[in-house]
Amino acid sequence: MQENLEVKYHQQSLEMLGLNGVLKKQPVPELIEWAKTNNIVLPAAYIEWAQLGGEELLERYSNDDRFHFGESEIVTTPEGVKGLWFHQENQGNFTMIVALDRGDDPPVLYSDIGQPPWIVYTEKFSDFVFAQIFDWQYKLEFDTESDEKWIVYTGNIDLKTSKRVSILRDLFEELVTTNFIIDDEPFTVYRFWKSLQERISVIIIPDGTASIEISGEYNLVLALEADLLETFTEEVVPRAFDSVGRAVDFLSSVLDNGLTSKLRHAFIEKPSQAAIDLLLECHRSIPLRERALNQSFPKSGSEFELGGAQWGLVLCFRRDDPTWWWSIEKIDKSSL
Repeated sequence: MQENLEVKYHQQSLEMLGLNGVLKKQPVPELIEWAKTNNIVLPAAYIEWAQLGGEELLERYSNDDRFHFGESEIVTTPEGVKGLWFHQENQGNFTMIVALDRGDDPPVLYSDIGQPPWIVYTEKFSDFVFAQIFDWQYKLEFDTESDEKWIVYTGNIDLKTSKRVSILRDLFEELVTTNFIIDDEPFTVYRFWKSLQERISVIIIPDGTASIEISGEYNLVLALEADLLETFTEEVVPRAFDSVGRAVDFLSSVLDNGLTSKLRHAFIEKPSQAAIDLLLECHRSIPLRERALNQSFPKSGSEFELGGAQWGLVLCFRRDDPTWWWSIEKIDKSSL
């Protein structure tokens, strides 16, 4: 028989999901018996999440990752830390273990492709749960009948430097920090929120740059993304595109939705309002997708122009390296 469960470690995660006081205790006798048989002392926070049906919740709020709260592999790191395997990325790119014999709410350790080194992902297991739900709750949309899920819109801002990221601490509430590695390179993710429906994750990248992701309710995300673009206006990296079609699709979308700040910061040389109005007039008369049909970037060179007299303007593109990625330099009318 199910009974009420007083939540000690995961109350904030349940509040974020709107489930605090709703979920009931689920007995986990097989897990307890397996641990007892193998002389394993399971952390209280781990047991509590298992009792709350946490495996299913974590699978729901993930990119189809694997989570396991039952008989599992015991991993011993080169540093001698024993941990219980419980999470693997859906293609095996990383693995996580919860440390054993490290208290009631112990660290979660992360390894790239399941191999040493193992680093501390979160200082507490409850922080892992919170971060996982924080990251994925608004990034996914579910079919109410089939429970099929797909990734939806998030705001994204790449920064030339991470030096001014600390300003977010003055603007928003800071939450859980996580660490991970890729090819032995360390990354750190800071999390903030303006409200439950307005969430910010900042990835600090080893080369000194940073990437901001905004998730939440759609209209709030758009507004918050615009605010952050203005806050970091000098550090924003302009968008880059691997095809004319993708560039035109982006411009069409931001013009159709009136996302002026997002449009301005997509250019190397931020356009004036008069230039934006000119581009909008061009798009309204004949959609940019139709105007740019069958256009493609050249295979060589570093400059490309799209438009002309029939457009009433020229979009100047530039690439600074030999890749296929092009940035929009400016809106130009002087060359017509």
